[in-house]
Amino acid sequence: MITDSLLVIPNYNKEAEVLKFLHEHQDRLDDKFKNGGTVLHMAASQGYALLTYYIMSRRYDAQFWAQRSGEGKIEAKICALSSDRAAVLIVMLHFMRSNKETREAAKSLREYIPESLSKEAYSRFLEIEKDEEAYIKSLEPQIQKHLNAKPLTLFFYEKACRFLGGQVQSTASEMKEPLLSTKKNI
Repeated sequence: MITDSLLVIPNYNKEAEVLKFLHEHQDRLDDKFKNGGTVLHMAASQGYALLTYYIMSRRYDAQFWAQRSGEGKIEAKICALSSDRAAVLIVMLHFMRSNKETREAAKSLREYIPESLSKEAYSRFLEIEKDEEAYIKSLEPQIQKHLNAKPLTLFFYEKACRFLGGQVQSTASEMKEPLLSTKKNI
């Protein structure tokens, strides 16, 4: 059962953190929350398009996508509708259309979207849908950017070394002493 505060209390500013966590703990993709929801339910309800893409691409499984949360018996696609986030729906439709087991469900979901989203979200949905393939192709590089992001301290250390013409020390143990001495001098 999921109890990690990072996953239990998500907000729109935590998508990158949750993405990194799940990338480092792939086995956690199958975990469930107390209410029976999965990480896909959480990603969809929070409007995390990158995380939804990541989960659906790693768990390309119609039965996983269609799991219902224990309490509300709600599928992740319904969570996506309630988030009122067009990008999440585009991602879900993309994967559902590409899987022969979920093509019909994708059609019915698409028909339900105009009456379910706010006017602003539906307008955004139509805008993204016009060039869906380009939007979908843009997601993987964004995910990789988040997964390969360096800690800020390391980033500034490397910049300072290059600026001063020094060698960048690559291992954490080699960096520890210069970073600590820099911190003491501040």
